[in-house]
Amino acid sequence: MTSLSNYNGNIDVTYSGPVSLSGQSFQGDLYRYMLIEFSNTFYGSMEFLADTDNAAFPGDITPTVPAPGALVLAGLGTSLAGVLRRRRCV
Repeated sequence: MTSLSNYNGNIDVTYSGPVSLSGQSFQGDLYRYMLIEFSNTFYGSMEFLADTDNAAFPGDITPTVPAPGALVLAGLGTSLAGVLRRRRCV
């Protein structure tokens, strides 16, 4: 979302430095750099919101929460590792 007040001219936006995630080839619209160039002098206010996810609208993406069973297994594994470590030290 971009909002300008009192500006007559062109705005050129150039994206560069594509970002790849998890070793995959570049896909989509995730870039490292964004250059914004104004054709005329700009006096006024500007608001800009950069969105770097695949959400269609705010709140569209819900975070992944581990299942309670996975937390129990992680706790048991950590406890077992602690017990085995104590037995080796004695």
